[in-house]
Amino acid sequence: MSSAGSSSMRRLDDDDMQLFRHLRDTLQGLDYLGA
Repeated sequence: MSSAGSSSMRRLDDDDMQLFRHLRDTLQGLDYLGA
């Protein structure tokens, strides 16, 4: 695996983690409002 490919994968992982955290926070917010 080339370093360029590795860097690209890392950037994708960072974006995925940000999206996951955003979705998780949103779900927690909905749970809080629904409770």
